[in-house]
Amino acid sequence: MILKANEREMKLTPTTKKIVEISEKYKGINLNDLFFEAYRKNDIKKLATIILELVDEKKSFNNDINQVYNFIDEWKKENNKSYHDLFSE
Repeated sequence: MILKANEREMKLTPTTKKIVEISEKYKGINLNDLFFEAYRKNDIKKLATIILELVDEKKSFNNDINQVYNFIDEWKKENNKSYHDLFSE
């Protein structure tokens, strides 16, 4: 998945290593369950965490969840989309 906002492009790639790291971080919950739980609850914090874990260039967010939140806001504004739209991307 590629997200673009404010002339920034973020490529999210679910590699095995990243999936295992997410599962360990959330105590054994697999990525699919985590994503759909976040989707059902419209949990922006979990969505931002997933984005931060899956982004190819983590240094683009300096491993800072607040920068992910800012990127999400930029993406929503630039693309005239909602949080729900981002989950559907």
